Amino acid sequence: MGTSQAIAACKKIAFLTFDDGLQPGTQEVYNVIKSKGVKATFFLTGAHTKYAVETMKQGPLLKKLAEDPEIDLGNHSSSHANQYYEGYYDKGGVLLKDGKTRRTVLDDFKHCDKTLSKSLGLTSPKKWNHARLPGRNTWRAVPGVADETAGDVFGPGDTYDEANALKSAGYQIYGWDYEWEMDFDGTTNHSDYDAEVDRACESAADKICWREENYRKSFRFISTVDRVKYDASAAAAAANNKITAWFQGPRKTGKLIILMHERAFRGPKEHTDKLANFIDALKIAGFCFDKISNF
Repeated sequence: MGTSQAIAACKKIAFLTFDDGLQPGTQEVYNVIKSKGVKATFFLTGAHTKYAVETMKQGPLLKKLAEDPEIDLGNHSSSHANQYYEGYYDKGGVLLKDGKTRRTVLDDFKHCDKTLSKSLGLTSPKKWNHARLPGRNTWRAVPGVADETAGDVFGPGDTYDEANALKSAGYQIYGWDYEWEMDFDGTTNHSDYDAEVDRACESAADKICWREENYRKSFRFISTVDRVKYDASAAAAAANNKITAWFQGPRKTGKLIILMHERAFRGPKEHTDKLANFIDALKIAGFCFDKISNF
């Protein structure tokens, strides 16, 4: 593992972040992270984690992630907006199954905290204050990036009120600098009114789940490892260059937050190896690795 002193001396630091867990591929990603001796961050979704722990018996994996000092866990909401982002941000939160009541975005994040705490067997709820909004590259309350001295909010305008509410409740909202793009063919955008939260894989609106049929051909990376290696290594040295449609330049010089999804690395081995090869390429390019709490 890189020591804090060694990481501080690095001119380029990669923050590997993985969204939507627990999910198929989380175990494979964790295995690669440990074998390569790097740090990483997992932004967990409450509904997915609840299903993983209660139905797929993934409690030991969650506990292992939570207890690993080289890993940060973050809050990625409870519902992931049920994939209906317009309703989530413009209409007051996620629509509950009565078809009338909405859970606010802030309450959705608080609900995720409760779910993670219960899944870990904690006697009192814990706040995972490092957070990422579902479906939006928004930054708020991150020192030097989106705070009172550096501009209040970076991100789409429909998230400003929600980001401010989360900030007032003590959350820090992290976006990303670069996304290793994945196909989302297994995700269906549904009407706001068939949403049914907290029942991952049982709700028609929740397609990011453990159903085998949703993983047969979809949720794989579009970009090759070589392309991503090129983009990532160029990114930290080219803060003002637009490398891809998703990349606008690092928010902090020499620090690169990379967004990925564990399910793209699920087996077979040829897909899991892509993450190992990517980490090796970043090391060759001079990157060190850290977790989001040190950004």
